[in-house]
Amino acid sequence: MSSSDPSQKIGGEYGEVRANIDVERLNRYLDQHVEAVAAPVEVKQFKFGQSNPTYFLTDSKSKKWVLRKKPAGQLISNTAHQIEREYTILHALHKHNT
Repeated sequence: MSSSDPSQKIGGEYGEVRANIDVERLNRYLDQHVEAVAAPVEVKQFKFGQSNPTYFLTDSKSKKWVLRKKPAGQLISNTAHQIEREYTILHALHKHNT
């Protein structure tokens, strides 16, 4: 990859979506509940974050977002996919501008 590749500037490679995500449903949700995101979004998937699928979103105003979700289906572990815990930590760090 060249240094001008945008995926290098955001900390990782991304490409086509591999793990199923209902983009229409996601856009409806974002439009109704997340004022900061200008739906519709373009969805790509990071090549890392396999245990919890991780997506790179670009909204209609070219703002960039990261979305993580639990994998589909039966979860093997009660603790391995706690994206709620990730959110709590990231939210606390953001509040303190860390």
